[in-house]
Amino acid sequence: MVAAGNRIAQIGVYDDPRLRTYLNHIAMLVAENSHRPDIPVRVIILNTDDISGYAVPGGLIFVSLGAIKLMQTEAEFAVFIGHEIAHLAFQHGQTELEKRGTRIRADNTTRDS
Repeated sequence: MVAAGNRIAQIGVYDDPRLRTYLNHIAMLVAENSHRPDIPVRVIILNTDDISGYAVPGGLIFVSLGAIKLMQTEAEFAVFIGHEIAHLAFQHGQTELEKRGTRIRADNTTRDS
């Protein structure tokens, strides 16, 4: 979660309550209809025009404002969310953290110094 906090601090969050609520509603519907309906999800919109998105353990799904602007339909966002939910369901983020844990902790310690 430290890495997620660092990323938010670097970029900032785009705070539009209506958009955030709408995207979280779509994410919850997709998650509830996945093979892991128990996964809690929460969408965080990163305030950047870069096109990116990723999920981290704990159910946080980051999507950049640039990626949202590129999507033309609700269905495109649902596909994006489904992809990120699959990462959460198969614990890809957790596996990556375990694989690179020492390096990640060292990088975070260096940044905090």
